[in-house]
Formats: sequence, structure tokens, C-alpha cells
Amino acid sequence: MNDRSIFYLAYAEVRRPFALIAVLLIGIVLSAAFPSKLTSYPVLPVGASVPAKVTLTENYVRFVPTAVQIVLPLVLGDKVGLVQLLYVGVSTTVR
Repeated sequence: MNDRSIFYLAYAEVRRPFALIAVLLIGIVLSAAFPSKLTSYPVLPVGASVPAKVTLTENYVRFVPTAVQIVLPLVLGDKVGLVQLLYVGVSTTVR
């Protein structure tokens, strides 16, 4: 298998969920139409400490999905998965 075929295979293997994309786009449009109530969000009083769960989640747990997404194709030796990971990385950094 040459490099060109693995790149094509990685692109062609993905099935685009058009129904999900349509539902998400409708949700985005609807959420933009309705304003949020910022007064309903909890605010910590002055001098209060942030709960340990929040600190743990913000500093460590939120990086677990990214680490798994990178490590899984490496551990399994999935060349197509690595190319798809490269596609995702490039597409999220290009503006």
C-alpha cells in the first residue's frame, strides 16, 4: 500500500452523518435566536474557594479524550486512524 492510497482510504472510509449535521446546525441557529439568562448561572461569592471537582476537571480530566484519541491509533497500529487524526488536526488548526 503506497502513501497515496492510504490517504485516499482514510478520506473515503468516513461516512458523513448528514442527518446529525442538519440537526446540529438547526440547534445552533435556534440557540443563537434565544438569549441566555446569565443571571441563572451560579457565581461563587468573593473569597470562596473553587470546589476540588471543578479544579480536577479543568486541569486534568478534560485532556483525557484528546490523549485517548492520539494514543489509540498508535497503540493499535492503525495507519488509517493516524491519517484521519492528521486530517482532524490540520482541519481544526486551519482558519
